[in-house]
Amino acid sequence: MNSFEQLRTLARQTSVADTEVLGSTTRAISIYGAGTFGRDVAAALNACGIPVKGFIEQAPRNSSAWGHPVTALGDCEIAASNDVILVAVFNRLHPLSKIRQDLNSRGFQKILMPWDYYGQLADTLGWRYWLEDAGFIARHADELEAAMSRLADPISRQCLMDVAAFRCGSHLNYAAERHALPQYFSELTLPYLPEKVHYVDGGAFDGDTYLTLRRQAQIGQAWLFEPDASNFSKLRSRVSEKSEDASHLLPLALSDRHQRLTFTDGAGEASCVSASGSVGITAVALDDVVGNNPVNFIKLDVEGGEHAALLGARRTIERQAPVLALSAYHRPEDLWNLIKVIDDFACGYRFALRQHQFNSFDLVLYATRE
Repeated sequence: MNSFEQLRTLARQTSVADTEVLGSTTRAISIYGAGTFGRDVAAALNACGIPVKGFIEQAPRNSSAWGHPVTALGDCEIAASNDVILVAVFNRLHPLSKIRQDLNSRGFQKILMPWDYYGQLADTLGWRYWLEDAGFIARHADELEAAMSRLADPISRQCLMDVAAFRCGSHLNYAAERHALPQYFSELTLPYLPEKVHYVDGGAFDGDTYLTLRRQAQIGQAWLFEPDASNFSKLRSRVSEKSEDASHLLPLALSDRHQRLTFTDGAGEASCVSASGSVGITAVALDDVVGNNPVNFIKLDVEGGEHAALLGARRTIERQAPVLALSAYHRPEDLWNLIKVIDDFACGYRFALRQHQFNSFDLVLYATRE
């Protein structure tokens, strides 16, 4: 894979005609994975009038789930040639390439990966991090090529190409790859920090990232933003406001302005702003909170709100050029859009890209200035 023209071609060739596959089968479809995503896929299929035979898992914990039987993969009969199975595992822990190998070993040949059927079920499934139909890459190859030109090192450029190929279904083996580099704090960021770090953490969760930094650097002030009530309680218990550095613990979301948003809470790291959320939260622009205080490191992991959070930090970024570590996997357009937003600030940043978990999850864009 050495050009985006090849990638465009591969994306077109490998995109399964999901409307034909899902719409033409007369057999009930099996689903591999009985978790939350599997449940939602089953509901989406039912909404389309497509019957679900049941769930298959490697090691089921229950014999039924969501009203359907659950069968261990090893107990399945060897699949018939026209059996269709949808892989409904979509997380950072289980490489999709290994799942496909396991299904092949039981005779399954008509295996649809998440990007193969998402196009037909998108209206029901809604936003699912970076997931799009396989043709998405071909439709945005120009933007990806522009992003490639802004990456500063060959590892980053190869990473972008591999991620794009994986997400269009033409490089499934990349599912099991991840960079060994520590996330956020490594040679990509630490050498660019001054002796005293003034740190912003958008999506601070329970303080884990902040505490990791505190073991590696001297912290002056820290602004830790976490809107989920349960997460914030853990953050407050782990990070004492009486510590030697000035830690500001803020139960707020970061966005481009002050506003009230609906929020799906109680999901741990995956809690997020959502139109269907059950609680209201307050979002603020970082510029309005930190004012003229020094900031030299901004980390954002805000479940798809990175673009808006960057806009709300524009003045801080323009004036102080902090090191940036941005989650780049929550939305499919993050592959190119976050670079473009920062470039629009005209700050002269250098960009690097690294993937820290399986299936192109925990993809982080690093931006630094000399």
